[in-house]
Amino acid sequence: MIGHQSVIDARRAGYRPSAVFLEIGTPRMGAPSPERDMRDGLLPAVWTMGETPAAADLRFLLGLRVHVTLHEGSSEMFWLWWDAVKNAKPAAVYGVEPDGKVITWQA
Repeated sequence: MIGHQSVIDARRAGYRPSAVFLEIGTPRMGAPSPERDMRDGLLPAVWTMGETPAAADLRFLLGLRVHVTLHEGSSEMFWLWWDAVKNAKPAAVYGVEPDGKVITWQA
């Protein structure tokens, strides 16, 4: 994953982002870096970069609002990440199912 370390560092410094975007896939060439976005005051984006949900340490999402977006992979992968994010105990999870339906979950 990329982008998560900036969120971890910010939380250790006492900052709590109002939301985090979990982007399933790999950013396109030339896309802004997640670390630079956070330094510029934008909401952080974390890209999965081929990481599997079962292997991902998502503790940094505890108590945060998380927006999950599928950029590449199957609908099954979306649901695996959705469940992994929910298991990290965020305040809320928002997403767009692969078929286009908007979904939400709140703690």
